[in-house]
Amino acid sequence: MTTRYTYTAVLFDSKKVTFLIVIVLTVKFSPVTETGSAATKLTKQNSNSRSSHSKDSVLKFTHTTSRTRRNSSKSLGELRLFLTPSTNSEISWIISDQSKISPNILDESKISWATLDGNRIFLDVLDRAENKPEGLCPQECKCDTNLTYADCSQQFGRLKHIPQLPLSIRYLNFSFNNLTSINDTHFFQNVTQLQGLDISNNGLNYVKPGSFTAVTKLQGLFLSYNNLNYSSLAFVFEVPSLIFLEMIHLIPALGPIPEGWFSQRRQIKALETLVLHDNSLGDVNLKVFRPLCKLKRLGVGYNEVYHLYSDYMPSLEHLILHTNRLYDFPVTCDWHNKSFFPRLREMYLNANSISSMKLTVCLPGLQFLDLSRNSFVELLPWSFSSRNQRFPRLEWLRIRYNTVRLKKIHRFAFASESLQLVSLLENQLNFSSESTVHPDAFAGCPKLRILQLQNNNFRGISDEKFQHLFSRNVPSLQHLSLSYCQMSSITTFTFNGLANLTILYLNQNAFLSIPNGAFDSLISLKLLLLNDNLVSYIGSATFNARLRQQLDSLALNGNMFTCDCNVLWFQAWLASNYSLFHPPYVYSEYSCANLPGIDLMHFYLAPQSCLLPHQDYIFVVVALTLMFAAMTLAVTLYRYRWHIKLLLYEGSNGSVERRRLYQEGAGWRYDLYVSYADEDVMWVRQHLMPRLEATGLRLCVRDRDFPPNKPEIHSIERCLEASKKMMFVFSASYGRDEMKTFEVTLCLRHALDHGDRPLVACLYDIPSRDMTIDMMAVMKTCPYMLWNEDDDVIASFWGRLLLSMSEVMSSRPVEIVS
Repeated sequence: MTTRYTYTAVLFDSKKVTFLIVIVLTVKFSPVTETGSAATKLTKQNSNSRSSHSKDSVLKFTHTTSRTRRNSSKSLGELRLFLTPSTNSEISWIISDQSKISPNILDESKISWATLDGNRIFLDVLDRAENKPEGLCPQECKCDTNLTYADCSQQFGRLKHIPQLPLSIRYLNFSFNNLTSINDTHFFQNVTQLQGLDISNNGLNYVKPGSFTAVTKLQGLFLSYNNLNYSSLAFVFEVPSLIFLEMIHLIPALGPIPEGWFSQRRQIKALETLVLHDNSLGDVNLKVFRPLCKLKRLGVGYNEVYHLYSDYMPSLEHLILHTNRLYDFPVTCDWHNKSFFPRLREMYLNANSISSMKLTVCLPGLQFLDLSRNSFVELLPWSFSSRNQRFPRLEWLRIRYNTVRLKKIHRFAFASESLQLVSLLENQLNFSSESTVHPDAFAGCPKLRILQLQNNNFRGISDEKFQHLFSRNVPSLQHLSLSYCQMSSITTFTFNGLANLTILYLNQNAFLSIPNGAFDSLISLKLLLLNDNLVSYIGSATFNARLRQQLDSLALNGNMFTCDCNVLWFQAWLASNYSLFHPPYVYSEYSCANLPGIDLMHFYLAPQSCLLPHQDYIFVVVALTLMFAAMTLAVTLYRYRWHIKLLLYEGSNGSVERRRLYQEGAGWRYDLYVSYADEDVMWVRQHLMPRLEATGLRLCVRDRDFPPNKPEIHSIERCLEASKKMMFVFSASYGRDEMKTFEVTLCLRHALDHGDRPLVACLYDIPSRDMTIDMMAVMKTCPYMLWNEDDDVIASFWGRLLLSMSEVMSSRPVEIVS
């Protein structure tokens, strides 16, 4: 026979006061196995909303009990659950890294209370009832099926008193009722058996002394968001049975705690949990809490605490100091190196400004330490060591979202014989660089099981360093989170040596492909996340047969799958293993990247289209590739034909001699043929012709020397044949004249046939958009002379031009004017 309990936890969001969540935890205990091991399965269901401001969520656990431990806790995820001694069991809850819920449910003999991260929870073991008895719960309230919890909240002034409730009611939510004062000592007369009471968010500013004497069994009280100060809080300490007290954000803020304030109220001896978040306490001296001799849990977050003055707190187990302004790690050792907190199990120091760890730390019982959102620059060796009584029992360590760049993690920084979880996510650490993360950073951690390293940089990390970091130094590693780590490739050797790894997160990286057999060495792997990468192909060899049978969950959604013949095997595997590929936390679909809007499961390809043998397919691809390459080469050669011809002729050994013989053996009519655009005729007439013809050179100019009754093409050819050299006058107008394109072709052909090099004059800077391919070819292979309005440029132009014409003018004396 199995035993079934129902845990009712009410979660109030203190930041969004209109939001209420009721969580029911159903625990089913099965008979003990021979090994006494525990296995937990979590499912989640959403039910209909109870009101416009509420939402129900049912969480069910199935657990195998263990006789080996009592009143213990075990944590494998974000939520840590502590059971009461009467249940004689333990529960572990594994939830995803993305979860934002992380409450602590604390052990008590009759009732359990917890407060964390601005939310509060109260919990009790209830008998399960099938139907709610009719007529027992007032119209203004809602009651659970066991008539143990009553919700009379959010009446906003319509409810001035507590209605008649069943005597079985133990927990009353009376928040958001505009209850500004309690003037009647009989106010709680209808609920004398209360154990939990929430009167937060009421604007409460006065309570008549003696009002709480009727609730002699009250153990939990929520007073947050009321208008109370130290003097008006005296009524709270009329309740000697109180073990849990929450006073978050009282208005106006409480301010610093007066010295000796708790010592004057010794009647409240049972208090174990005190939550004072967001009250502007300023510097906190723990000495003020010493009269609370049973205090186990203290919350002073959001209080602008600059300095924490430690004192001996022998019963304290949970200390919440997050979101303050601490610059130093708290002093934990007295003058004799004895611990101020010998029983402290959990410490929350996240969201402060701590930059380094103290050399001396005395926390012999600490199991959980949160140092996220601080200002660490480096982590020195042995910072969290289990030696010398620093952290001999530390199991969980969080250093997330560091507010400055963490420049260095030294060797043995996390060395600890007890450490089981290290979370370093969102730190932008470069694990590829040994100057940032030493290969032995995790060395000395024989029990380390969980590493959360999301949102760091693993780009380009070598297999050697990866294996040194994890395979060699973390032999017990079971859970490795490498999401958002900029990884683009892995090999078949990357994960060698991780024989105990059961959970591997590689989602949201940049993998283009997965090598065959990359995960075959992970003989214990159960869950693998590879979703939201760029993988286009998964084949039968990507995961071997053993691994495919071994995996419980595999996420490959959100990748860039190419839907063709190669995807058919993966499609069939996906269809035949629906549960494997659809775990509860996967929401996107498997789709075809090359076929927008097509789901991979609905992709269809006729079998005949995939019948071409692989070798034939390769042959066709190679043949087409060669044909394409040949066509590309032919087009390229044709496009740059004049570049190539000019270079070949330029490199010819006989070109100079051939040109000399050509010039000497002909009777020339002109010394220089000038090719120019119509728009540049004025420059030719005003500058070029007067200067060159003054030296005795004979120029062939189209507007003067072409016969008027002959076709222009014929005239160009005849004049080229009658000229010793040719000259191009390039300008922006030249490239826009289609006739000039043909003239350039004729001139270049003539130059190549006779082994000559044309002269090039460039009028001003010509935009590339106005240049033809042939013009660019000429300017790249022939030196050109630039002309503009600058006097030095003009002088250089004439000097170079006359020097280039010197061999033509060698038979006559020429004076070169600079």
